[in-house]
Amino acid sequence: MYPVKAQNRGLPGRVEMLCDIRPDQSLACTVASEDPPGFDFGPAAVKVFSLIRVAPLTRDGRPVTGRQVKVGFRFQVQNH
Repeated sequence: MYPVKAQNRGLPGRVEMLCDIRPDQSLACTVASEDPPGFDFGPAAVKVFSLIRVAPLTRDGRPVTGRQVKVGFRFQVQNH
């Protein structure tokens, strides 16, 4: 899922995501920022985060909805 344009240039990237944890343990995320811009790191991160499942936030043992978390995600080119 590494952005092809960035991978071809050997560029690493960083994305800040704003995510809501859904009751089904999936994440609904939007891109808050991406660096460097214009290399599709944001859309790639959205794809990655669509595969992640997490336990919902709880308060007094009950799931809490409507809370948003900010998550940083780093892309690093692997040199083989």
